[in-house]
Amino acid sequence: MTKILLFGKLREDVGQSSIEFAGFSQGTVGELRSALVTSDIGDTETFIAGQALVAVNQTIVDDTHPVLPGDEVAIFPPVTGG
Repeated sequence: MTKILLFGKLREDVGQSSIEFAGFSQGTVGELRSALVTSDIGDTETFIAGQALVAVNQTIVDDTHPVLPGDEVAIFPPVTGG
């Protein structure tokens, strides 16, 4: 089970600031994205496009980074400004 912290629109979509995701135990960030897409959690379009930033243990990482049991994963949706 992986604890995932959600921010912005993703938090609003899910209705919680964090989830315990039983659909994933360990692998890469890309594999976690895929598992989230096939789940019924939140805005899957953001996960599919790979637009959301992902931090593992408070460090922004790419899709090849490993996610191990006990890691803290945070997902930040893309933002725009002007």
